[in-house]
Amino acid sequence: MRIACRADKPFLLMISQTWYPHWQVTVNGDTQPLLRLNGNFQGVYLTTQQGEVIFRYRLPRYIQVAYGISGVTALALMLILARRPKRE
Repeated sequence: MRIACRADKPFLLMISQTWYPHWQVTVNGDTQPLLRLNGNFQGVYLTTQQGEVIFRYRLPRYIQVAYGISGVTALALMLILARRPKRE
C-alpha cells in the first residue's frame, strides 16, 4: 500500500488494515516502527511534512520454507503415483 502525505506538522497516520507483526512500513525509504493502534489497526508516526509511506507485508521465512517442503512433497508423491504399475 503506497500513500502520499503532506502536512503542516508531525502527525499519526492510521490505516484500517488489520495489524499483523510481519508488516513493515517505510517513510521516504527509511524503515519506521509499525504501530498497533486502537487494538487492531496499523499506523506510523510521521515527523516529515511531505513524503511517501509504504506499508508492505513480508511473508516470514519459515512459511516460505514450509511452502517449499510442501511443493517438493507433492511433486514426489505425483512421481511415485505416476510410476506405479497398473493393476489388472
